[in-house]
Amino acid sequence: MVTKSKGKGAKGAKGAKTAKGAKTERPAKETKRAKGASDESNTELLHLPAKYEVRWNTLVGLVRVARKKGTSLWDQMYEAVAEIAEHEPPLYLLEHPTFEAFCDKELGEEARNVRRWMRVAKFFSPQDETTYKVTRLDALVRWAEKRAKKKITGRFPLKLEDIRINVVRDGERRRVPALEASPEEIDADEPKKRGEPEERGPHRLELEAARVMKKHRELASVKCVYRDGEVSFTGVPAHAGSVFAKALSEIAWDEG
Repeated sequence: MVTKSKGKGAKGAKGAKTAKGAKTERPAKETKRAKGASDESNTELLHLPAKYEVRWNTLVGLVRVARKKGTSLWDQMYEAVAEIAEHEPPLYLLEHPTFEAFCDKELGEEARNVRRWMRVAKFFSPQDETTYKVTRLDALVRWAEKRAKKKITGRFPLKLEDIRINVVRDGERRRVPALEASPEEIDADEPKKRGEPEERGPHRLELEAARVMKKHRELASVKCVYRDGEVSFTGVPAHAGSVFAKALSEIAWDEG
């Protein structure tokens, strides 16, 4: 812990005189951390008011206890880390010269990962973290920021249960709930560019045809596409014509 020097500075005792002709050496100016400066460039430990030291001790104590207990206090631990790092000036500078040093010493993690987990802990509840998993929530934050074209601050702007992700599985593009998408699929879902058509879900006839085709082993790989009132099939084996004709009769074509 950094100790505080008493008094306002390095002045001599009251009444002491400097020998005539001797130059008085000025104390070096205290280095100030510019607001908004990168904490990685700061290698000075800070002297802060007592209330900040008290807060630092409380938060870093929670972090150390939570780290020993494992995942049960994960959310509280990273919320505390976020408060430490986002304080102005950062509270970790009382004991650590950089954010990287703080992450390594107190968390045993790389700084880039810690920044990601801080955001997940801030935006989501422990229940969300258990249900959706931390890596998926981290990917959803990036997904939302790509669409908003800005960093998210405050509260996460979307309801998790309402989010649908465009994925490609078995050569087919489809939309699935966020809970069913992997972090890799979420990262791969790029925002729609200007002028691109709106995403559409599978047509009723596409789903109905797929249901019927799967009933016949020879037709399991047949694909159905509905466009502008017309239906087309691909992948029909040449030797399965009679089975295909039978399957067509089983499709409920009536859209009503």
